[in-house]
Amino acid sequence: MEGSGQLDVRELISLYPFLLPTSSSFTRSHPPLHEYADLNQLTQGDQEKMAKCKRFLMSYLNEVRSTEVANGYKEDIDTALLKLYAEADHDSLLDLLVTENFCLLPDSAAWLEKHKK
Repeated sequence: MEGSGQLDVRELISLYPFLLPTSSSFTRSHPPLHEYADLNQLTQGDQEKMAKCKRFLMSYLNEVRSTEVANGYKEDIDTALLKLYAEADHDSLLDLLVTENFCLLPDSAAWLEKHKK
């Protein structure tokens, strides 16, 4: 983090099950920044809250993917974004795929297949 005081964006992505690429080297900070294992625990299975959180993450990742926050984590960010878009059947999925992106293929392909894209 080089003392930038910025949250490692992967700390946020890691709250959402399965969004980080399997190849991601990320491990949560110790001590943990929060006591939540993941989004399921945080929302206690409330689908509406879950959808809200996913929409928040989508817009946040979309905003930061071209900023310095993304430095070194572009693959994690773009792959998570692709997964969120595919799951939500979001119009931006195509935009992401046709522009320069850093989506990790094995993860992305499996996810797109799962969501019939």
